[in-house]
Amino acid sequence: MTPQQTQQIITHLLPYQPTRIGVFGSYARGDNKPDSDLDLLVNFGVPMDLIKLMNVWDTLEDALGVHIDLVTENALKRSNPRVQESIASDLQVIYEV
Repeated sequence: MTPQQTQQIITHLLPYQPTRIGVFGSYARGDNKPDSDLDLLVNFGVPMDLIKLMNVWDTLEDALGVHIDLVTENALKRSNPRVQESIASDLQVIYEV
């Protein structure tokens, strides 16, 4: 992931007061290909309903020109432990307060 992409992600998410933004999957491992999606894990500082999440997702995809998979930390906590371990194994935090 380029520094410009990192900055675009942070800029687009800042209005939602994230406390942590992380990248996982192929972009985090550095083995992404042109058709790879960008996997993001976000802990939002404000309540996010489905409409807000869809707006964030859509805006990020348009700005970056890549498919985004957006996972909230709250959703991850309720997921299968294997999914949690998989994400944690290559998570790279790009923003944290």
